[in-house]
Amino acid sequence: MSLLTFGVAFVARPLGAFVFGHFGDKIGRKNTLVVSLLLMGVSTVLIGVLPSYDTLGLTAVLLLCTCRFVQGIGLGGEWSGAALVATENAPADKRALYGAFPELGAPLGFLFK
Repeated sequence: MSLLTFGVAFVARPLGAFVFGHFGDKIGRKNTLVVSLLLMGVSTVLIGVLPSYDTLGLTAVLLLCTCRFVQGIGLGGEWSGAALVATENAPADKRALYGAFPELGAPLGFLFK
């Protein structure tokens, strides 16, 4: 059951990349990047204040899975949006270097943890 909680977010990532990629083309990548960051932040805060299973029972589990799903959507949009914003705003001769930085964020965070 605990793997289900993590798996929900991984399933939602491609959906987030698809949705935020579409809206990034329509209303701008920077705006959608901000919205995806807000989605990630708000859902993370909500996970922190969720009542326990002892208080709400199965409803707490459903709320946690819903928050993790929203996190996955936000992360899918955030990751793809950050890579696109970095690449599109980079000098022509350094696009690959600039585009690599969003991909390095999580591994470097784990390394320096």
